[in-house]
Amino acid sequence: MKIRTVLPACLLMAAPTAFGQSLLLDLVGNDALDQYGTSSIAIDDINGDGVPDLAIGAPTAGLGGEVYVTSGADGALIRTLVAPGQLQPPDSETYYGFCLSALGDQDGDGIGEIAIGIPGQQLFTGERNGAVQVVSGATGAAILLAVGVNSGASFGAGIANGGDVDGDGFDDLWVGAPNAFIQGQRRGIATLLSVATASYLQTISGPSDRSSFGDTIAVLPDVDGDGEDDLVVTAPGDSDPGGLTAGSVSTFSGATGALLFRIYGTTTTRFSNVHVAAVPDTNGDGISDIAIGARRGFVAGSENGIVRLISGSDGSLIRNVLGQNAGAEFGHFVAGIDDLDGDGAGELLVGEPFFGGGLTSIGAFHVISGGTGQTLHRRTGNEPGAFLGLRVANLGDLDGDGTPEYAASSYTRNGMTNGALSIYLGADAPVIRQCQNAIPNSTGQVSVMGFEGTSRVAFNRATLRTDRLPPGVFGLYITSRVYQILPIPGGTFAQLCIGGDLGRINQVLQASPSGSFSLDIDLTALPTTNAFVAATPGETWHFQAWHRDTPSGASWGFNLSDTVGILMR
Repeated sequence: MKIRTVLPACLLMAAPTAFGQSLLLDLVGNDALDQYGTSSIAIDDINGDGVPDLAIGAPTAGLGGEVYVTSGADGALIRTLVAPGQLQPPDSETYYGFCLSALGDQDGDGIGEIAIGIPGQQLFTGERNGAVQVVSGATGAAILLAVGVNSGASFGAGIANGGDVDGDGFDDLWVGAPNAFIQGQRRGIATLLSVATASYLQTISGPSDRSSFGDTIAVLPDVDGDGEDDLVVTAPGDSDPGGLTAGSVSTFSGATGALLFRIYGTTTTRFSNVHVAAVPDTNGDGISDIAIGARRGFVAGSENGIVRLISGSDGSLIRNVLGQNAGAEFGHFVAGIDDLDGDGAGELLVGEPFFGGGLTSIGAFHVISGGTGQTLHRRTGNEPGAFLGLRVANLGDLDGDGTPEYAASSYTRNGMTNGALSIYLGADAPVIRQCQNAIPNSTGQVSVMGFEGTSRVAFNRATLRTDRLPPGVFGLYITSRVYQILPIPGGTFAQLCIGGDLGRINQVLQASPSGSFSLDIDLTALPTTNAFVAATPGETWHFQAWHRDTPSGASWGFNLSDTVGILMR
């Protein structure tokens, strides 16, 4: 079992934007080479704190891989799931937790379950058929272990919740097996597994021998109008009718398995190394769309990578989003996420892990507007070999503000190849900028307040920051639930903008040479005049920074920043 290291979040220096830039949790594996963060999903609230929790895969950790059920509020480890033994014990190529999917409640306890892909599971020595395990979300107890029927099939290389296709009231699971034999050929398959009965409801085979059909899969909300979710499958070894082996991506009816449409790679946009994801409607037709990440796609003669955004209704091209850096593998991994910039269109999360070049790549990931194809936000790794963006994931709304959070994994953190998963807020906390009549300090500027993190009290992850301070000055924070402009006697150069039951956070801070200081605050123990109290959702708390300052012509003095009001949730 591992202890997860939770690192402090980075700081937001300005007023919040329409989409998130703030780091909510930074979770780091402790053991080298365990590939922590290879897979990640949000699951039901397991520990009863009102916040959805997480399942995080590390497919080379321990004996055959591990999955960590983790608090979505603070990153604390709830339990560790380990690879199952069968006739053969798990080993370094079992890859337990290579992929994950959340399922609805299967065992009647009111908590959804966790499906775990194990593409290297052995049935007999050397026969890596692969498997899928379903475990109780509430207890971690095994509910089902389904093993691939073909030797070397890699059953479980991709999994996705298909919804209740057979009408029994329980979710069914699509499973990819890219090396499965069909009709004497290693075509690959995608199989719909009934978790309730452990039976196979339908099987779709690959289009050609060695097509690796099922290498990655994604479920697409119903596009053909039959009431069932549909399926997108990659076949990186497929050839087009003209004989070009550049891979294909196919969409099938989830109800019948009928082919809806197939798209082939090209000489410049090869689907031989490709990942797919469903994206909430981007072109206004009411149908979810498809992102195809082609990390080997050629742009201006280099393998920069391309993401093709495809209409889910008919397979037509909506737009290409092009990588800007040679060899950086833009599109290495893709995910769709609900609208973040307010234009009504879904967005894309795109990993670019080889940004920076070679074995010292820092990596990057991008939040791309589905409506325009423009970059809304880009974040890069902060050390050589980080490879940020190896995986990206939509985690849904963790903090209850109606906007989804998202994650990106890294290979290296703090010089160790442990793996890490960084989770970002989809929307920053609601910040009200106040005290417009604040008085400039001796730098000639008003000291400005900032807030980073989430204002959801259950998370208790919030940081105050003040910038444009005179370098080296000492200061502290004051707070109240009342915004009120009050005169300060004594002729000082300052404007107090909070009143009522005013409290002081008694931690003295010193401004950096660049004129900033910051402080993590405890939302469950905010100071008032006579007591510490917990913030209550629906309240607005106001914060202001007091700091030493020496105005022109004075021997000493103090000043106050502007004010921010934070609506607690």
